[in-house]
Order: sequence, then structure tokens, then C-alpha cells
Amino acid sequence: MAFVFSNPWWLDRYAWQIVSLLCLSQGLLIAGLLLQRRRRRQVEERLQRHRATAEAVIQSLPVLFYLSDETATLFRWNKAMEKVSGYTPSEIAVMKASDFIADPDQSAYQQMVQEVLATGESHVEASFLTKSGNRISYYFTEVLVRINGKPYRAGLGMDLTERKESEQALRDIQQRQQLMLNQMPAILWTIDPQLRFTSSMGAALKNLRLKPGQTNGMNLFEFFRGQECLDVSIASHKKALSGESASYELLWKDRGYTNYVEPLRNEDGVITGVIGIGLDITERRQAEEALRDAKKTAEAATRAKSEFLANMSHEIRTPLNGVMGLLELAQQTRIDPEQKELIRMARDSADALLVVLSDVLDFSKIEAGKLFLEQAEFDLAEAVAVATQTLTTRAHQKNLELSYYVSPRISWRPVGDSTRLKQVLMNLLANAIKFTERGEVVLRVENGEQTAEQATLKFSVSDTGIGIAHDQQQAIFSAFSQADNSTTRRFGGTGLGLTICARIVDMMGGRIWVESEPGKGSTFFFTAKLGVGPSQSIHQNGAEKDTEEKKNVAAVAPANSLGRLKVLLAEDNHINQEVAVRMLERMGHAVTVVATGKDAVEQIQRQRFDLVLMDVHMPEMDGYEATTAIRAWEKHRGVHTAIIATTANAMQGDREACLDAGMDGYLSKPVSRTALENAIHQAVRTDASKKSGVQSC
Repeated sequence: MAFVFSNPWWLDRYAWQIVSLLCLSQGLLIAGLLLQRRRRRQVEERLQRHRATAEAVIQSLPVLFYLSDETATLFRWNKAMEKVSGYTPSEIAVMKASDFIADPDQSAYQQMVQEVLATGESHVEASFLTKSGNRISYYFTEVLVRINGKPYRAGLGMDLTERKESEQALRDIQQRQQLMLNQMPAILWTIDPQLRFTSSMGAALKNLRLKPGQTNGMNLFEFFRGQECLDVSIASHKKALSGESASYELLWKDRGYTNYVEPLRNEDGVITGVIGIGLDITERRQAEEALRDAKKTAEAATRAKSEFLANMSHEIRTPLNGVMGLLELAQQTRIDPEQKELIRMARDSADALLVVLSDVLDFSKIEAGKLFLEQAEFDLAEAVAVATQTLTTRAHQKNLELSYYVSPRISWRPVGDSTRLKQVLMNLLANAIKFTERGEVVLRVENGEQTAEQATLKFSVSDTGIGIAHDQQQAIFSAFSQADNSTTRRFGGTGLGLTICARIVDMMGGRIWVESEPGKGSTFFFTAKLGVGPSQSIHQNGAEKDTEEKKNVAAVAPANSLGRLKVLLAEDNHINQEVAVRMLERMGHAVTVVATGKDAVEQIQRQRFDLVLMDVHMPEMDGYEATTAIRAWEKHRGVHTAIIATTANAMQGDREACLDAGMDGYLSKPVSRTALENAIHQAVRTDASKKSGVQSC
């Protein structure tokens, strides 16, 4: 049976279209294949670029990078691995990762490997071992990655050298700071707002038998329990918590501390507690206590010295008063020339002894800081005249001309201590007379700089004596010094006079110096700053000529114009009684003698006296107590009797003590007739003026 195929009708009709469609589909297939190939090539190229970039990044990493397979063999690493290790690529290719780890760290590294395989990630600090044997501290981090289904370990190693060095430097700093804080002779602490210790350190902790940090967690109430310093410590810390600084001293466990507390703030300025530092002042307190004890000892020694000097002054001046008084009385009797000369020499020796005693006492006052200057108006011309007149007899005995000159430009009354000024002048004049055999001694006073309140006076004492060598001109102002030993042997003296003068002049705000030439004489200069009082006229021995430079001096004895006085003498020393009685009787006065202060009070209450000469040191009742009793008795009767103290004491404050007790005058033994006459005249005249003033009222 035969089959006959015939073309479908549409085949003939659409043959060309079918052929075209078949060609188009074939072209599209080929085009798709070509496009797919092109895209694959582009992906491969992009992948290669990514691989190259990743490789470049890995190779340029400043850290170690490596890949190891399941056998721990390295099959990928970067250049840093080669550079740090010092191995070549061929050497690294046969090495395992563990070969680069130092032996001491192998155990830690293997533990990290196990953790990576178990957890997929781990890290460790270990020493990287180089080809040369160096060990470098590294921080290794490894992760588990899978490539083609196989496990690999990817690792990074970071050099810890700089960080280790920084950490070590920081530890060193912290250790040094901690060492300084621990060795600091103080206590440093911090407190939280609940007043609990959060830290404590400092070497001073050991004095409290504490260790650094031992108080941490303890509050102040527990720490200071039972101590007197609890309240002040709590108050100071609360003050610091409020934002204010505070300081306080405390005594704790027999040790002294000065504590300073400040608010402790965070970075935002919020107060988070208190920081404090305590300085151990135990040794300082002990030193202060020792200083106080030493001061008390020194003051006691000074008091003992002053008491000794006062006693010595009294014990020496009391018999010396008798000696000098009797010699003065003997000179007024009928005696032959030889006896008169012997008495004169004895009197000169007594005068010299008195000068020595006065110098020693004055020097002791200066050394003890008990020499003070009074401030009162005085007549300068009169002070200069008195100082010069006192030494007139001594100058005339050596046939020396003694004169003085006061500049007429000084037309004001000075304000200062005239007694100490006369002491300096008399000392310089006495020295000039002592060291001058022929010629003259001249005292001059010139005006210097002057303001409305103060003026500087320049004094000079010139002589024509033996002079002073240039190299000795500074030494003579030192204590116990004279120009040379031969001078001391020849002329005598303690060597204290110029020292005392220098100290007094210094207290007057001036200076003292000397200009001298051996064999031609000396001139001693000194300046003194004195207050300026009211104006006065200057009289030069009765003359008022500005051009007159020198005036010879003659001694002037005070005239007794008081008449016969009824005098009560209170004196316990028999010889001094005899001396005073004879002096007073030769002045024309009637004398009643008692030996105690108690008897003096009784006599005043029994009869009326014009004057009382009151010895300060007497048995039963001394002169101070007797004067106080007399003044109390007189107060109720509206009467007043002039009382003059006679004392062998000559220390600073004795005169003031007598005046404070109610006495009207003061005489230091030994007492000369002239001094006694002057004191009586002044006391009686003052008493009379007071009485007349009261009556006129």
C-alpha cells in the first residue's frame, strides 16, 4: 500500500515566511550564545580585578596575614609576613603557623587554634619568632573559613610593641606616682558623698598603723569614733561637699595633723566626693613646743640675769653710797692737804667704780633688750650745759679747756630722751678728757635735716689727745674693746662706754663714727633724730651772739632757797643713815630717821613732814608698800607729802615702778649732795605748786 504525502496548503502559501522565521530563530540562538559568552568573560575579568584588588590590599596591610590549611601549613601570606619574619617565600611555603610562635607561648597558641576549629573564631597574645630569633609581641586573631568545602584558618597578627611600650610607660608613671604618694610624708584620701573612704595612701599612714586602702568603705564616723576631732572633720568634709574648701588641725592618736579638703568633681564639674590631704605636723608641734620651752627657759634666764643684776646693783650700790657719801662729807671737814689728797683719790676711785658698775648694768640692759628711750620735750642748751658742767672739775684738774657750742639755728625744743643723750655726751667728753694731756676738749651741736615733725642733730666731741690708729677706729665700738692693751693698762676702763653709746645712738635713729690721727687728737661724731617741739631762745652762757663758737664752762651749784625742811628718812642701812642725815643737816634740814617702811607710815600718821626720803628695800614693809599706805591715808585727809625714792636698784623700770607707787622723785644710789639737793628742790617745788593749784581751785 503506498502512501502519498502531499504538501499542506499552508506550506506552499507561507513557505517564505516559514523559512524566514526559522532563520531568525537560529540567529537569535547564536546571538544569545555570543552574548552569554561575552558576559561570562566580563564577570571573569571583574572577578580577576577584585582578586587583584584584594591581593593588593592583603599585601599592603601593615599587619600579618596568613592562610593555613587543615594541616596548619601556610599556603597564603602577605609581604608583611616575609618582612617581619625574615624568611623567604620558599621557606614560608613549607612552614606551619605554629613555627612562628615562641616556645613559651605555644600552649596558648594551640589553645587558640582549638577554639577556632570549635567556635570559628579566637584570639591570643603571643611572641612572634623571627628567623633571627627575635621575639615580637603580637596580637593574633583567627577565623575559620571554608574554601571549596574545606576548612581553612585565616589569621591577622598586629604588632603590640608600641602599645606595650605605652602601657609600660603608663605603668611606670603610675608606679612612680603611687611610689611618691606612698612615700609622701602625708595622708591622701578621697571620700564619697556618703562620707565613706574610697581611697587612702601616703607614708604617714604607717604612723597610724594603717596600710594604703585599708580604710576603703569605712565612713568618717567609724574612723574617728571616740576622737575629739570627729565633729570638726565631719563639718569640714560636708563643707567641701557643698563646694567650698576647708582646712583644720586635729590631734589624733597623739599625732598632730593639718588637713586640707577640696570638692572632687568629674569632667562635667559635678561634685562626686571630697579629696583631702593631711600633713603630719607632729614634729613641727614638737619643735614649736621645744621653742616655747626654750623661750620660757631663755625668759627665765633673762629674769634670773635681771634679778641677779638688780641684786648685785643693790648690794654694790648700798655700801658704795656709804663710801662716796662719807668721802664727800670728809672733804667738807677741816683736814690737812695730805688727807685731802688721799680723800680725793679715794673719791676718784669710787667714781671710777660707779662708772664701771653703770656701764655693766647699761650693757646688760641693752643685751636683754630692756633699754628704752623716753619721749619728752627738753632744753637742748641746758642738757649740753649739764653734761659739760659735770666734767668741768675733771678737766680743770688736768688744766684742759672744756667748752661747748650750740648752733643758734636750733631754735626749737627737741623731743626725746635727754637723760640718754646726756649719757652719750658725758661718755664722749669723759673719754676725751681721759685721753688728752694738754690742750682742749670741745663739744659742738649743729642742725641737720629738718621737717615739721623731726630733725637730725649732729654732735661732735673734739680733743687734742693721743689719737686712734686707723685700723682700730672700728674696733673701739665693740664690746670690751679699746684701741690696744697698753691703752687699757694705762687709762683703765671696761671698754663698754663706746659700745653703749653706739647702741643708744642707734636707738635714736643715728650713727656714730670717729675721725682721728695718732698724736694729733680725735673727733667723735654722732647724729640723733629727735622730735621737733616749740621754739626757744638759745643762750650761750649768757651771750646770744651767732658768731660765738666756744664758751668756757663753770660749775654752778644749786642754791638752797627752800628754808629749813622737816625730813623723814626711811633707811635700814646704818651707814647710809649717817651719810644722809649729815648731808641733810648740812643743808639746814631737820631729820627724823626710821629703819622700816612700817615705822615710816606710823611717823607720817603722827606728825607732819615736808619731805620723805624713802628707801625702796627695807624689812617688814618695803618702800613701795609704805608709799601706798601713806597715799591711802593721805587721800582721806586731803593732804600730800613729797616722797623721793632712794634705791640701790638701777635697772630698767625701777624709776617707773617708784613713780607708779605714788612717789614724787627718784634717786639712784650712790647719792651725791648735789643730786640730793636738786631732787629735794624739784620735789618740794612740784608739791607746793600742786597744793597752790588745788587751793586756787
